[in-house]
Amino acid sequence: MRIRLESEDGALSPILGPLDTPGLAPGSRLHALVKNCLVRRNPIVKGAGVSGVYWPAEYFGLNHSSLFRSLNGDQQGAILGQCSHQLLQEAYYVEKSGSQFTAKMSLLAGTTEERMLFSLIAADEAAHLYSVRSFLTQEPAAHQELPFLKLLADIIENSSRMTLVFVVQVVLEGWGITHYRGLLERCCDPDLKAVLQEILNDEYKHHGSGVVLLSEGQLSAREKHEITETMVRFLEMVAVGPTGVVQVVEQNCQGLGTEARKALYEDLRSEETTREKLDLLKKLMAQPGVLDIVEALDKKGCFEPRLN
Repeated sequence: MRIRLESEDGALSPILGPLDTPGLAPGSRLHALVKNCLVRRNPIVKGAGVSGVYWPAEYFGLNHSSLFRSLNGDQQGAILGQCSHQLLQEAYYVEKSGSQFTAKMSLLAGTTEERMLFSLIAADEAAHLYSVRSFLTQEPAAHQELPFLKLLADIIENSSRMTLVFVVQVVLEGWGITHYRGLLERCCDPDLKAVLQEILNDEYKHHGSGVVLLSEGQLSAREKHEITETMVRFLEMVAVGPTGVVQVVEQNCQGLGTEARKALYEDLRSEETTREKLDLLKKLMAQPGVLDIVEALDKKGCFEPRLN
């Protein structure tokens, strides 16, 4: 992926590097320099635990699943480890995307203060990325293989400044507050809990700054259309429920029949939890100047669960 910046004549040109830039070897001099800077800023990082299980069955709703309870300890541990990896993998790419987002927004900034703001947020995102990466027990999949992250990369690459303010800072950073709060409350690793607390504290600031920028700007008709199309795609992903957890269980059970899969979705209380997420997104979107977008999405049924 290459980020493109919009010039005065509307043309788009590649400026920043791809999202999947490789990391340097731990022994490299630049890696050591970055590490030293970040450790001084945030010295709480400890690194991955042995098991790779950072959240219990209760976080994923698996404690309600009769199928999960019927499995032996090793099978349950494998499922929880894979589900934990999914969460960390998503957080890793979200924070990596944050570096791309802030780089683009710094270049698009219309005032010195706005450029300073995004430079400060960029420092937060770099610290988050470093911290989260240290807890991954295996390499993350390429972001193109993960639908939400592929969409996020596309949004950052192609969207205009005010669309990015609304979608990324107001909606996704706002959603991130609830998401990281839930991760923090259920996390069973004290070192990762400390990292999540730092991320959560910063999410409040990032979301709040987006609300301020949105209130001081004005969305054009083109940007409103852009936001509507983007949110349709995003809400479709949320509306299908906890597919990642179901896929992990299915992999560890050598497949599930139609009835077993349906029972698993029901045990996970998928409709209830999915509706809560969609209601939260609708609330976050209900900002002055964009209520017509929310109304249009509501008429399309975008805030209704569409479970398999």
